[in-house]
Amino acid sequence: MIKAVFDTNIHIDRMNHGLYADLFDSTLQYLNGVVLMELYAGAFSRKDRNLIEKLEQVHKKVQRLLVPTASVFREAGNVLRILGKNQGIDPNKRGSLINDILIALSSLQIGATVFTQNKKDYRLIQSVKKFNLEVVKASRRV
Repeated sequence: MIKAVFDTNIHIDRMNHGLYADLFDSTLQYLNGVVLMELYAGAFSRKDRNLIEKLEQVHKKVQRLLVPTASVFREAGNVLRILGKNQGIDPNKRGSLINDILIALSSLQIGATVFTQNKKDYRLIQSVKKFNLEVVKASRRV
């Protein structure tokens, strides 16, 4: 079974619209701590926070909560620098890539595939650092 890290957009569509059941059923899922942070940041209702808390607890219980290490942060800095130099990305705009870089690099450490709808940013990251990526469309229904 393939190790999978689902980006925030995948989790949101799963929770709100029941999408991606096939992906969730056919993979060994890891929850990235950065994704968890983004989910909590957008969880304004108690119901949403309860769903995210349950998701977090399940992943902790089975020891599949993936938290970026110091070496991931160091490598993320290198990737940001290279993207700035090679792609001409303004230093002020590189910050928007930080979370995606951390997700990609921590997934790489465990040999997991990142599943996302965000093709543009993750392909940009792949131009500097290769990792397993699966870009999916928001059309998968249960």
